[in-house]
Amino acid sequence: MELFKGNQRIQGEMSHPNSGSYVLSIPSNAKPGKDYRLKMTDTKNNNDVVFSPFFKVALRCPRW
Repeated sequence: MELFKGNQRIQGEMSHPNSGSYVLSIPSNAKPGKDYRLKMTDTKNNNDVVFSPFFKVALRCPRW
């Protein structure tokens, strides 16, 4: 599982087992934007790659 902003890889966990769920943590230095997506690669076949649709990352509002 890898996080991309545009074509730039932001972070990734290359050996996360497929347990049916994943908690995504956006790095605190990530800039807001609409061009984020996830890349998932089959560990048994590196040519088997799937990208998520693009999604938006916005600034976090402080809790009051």
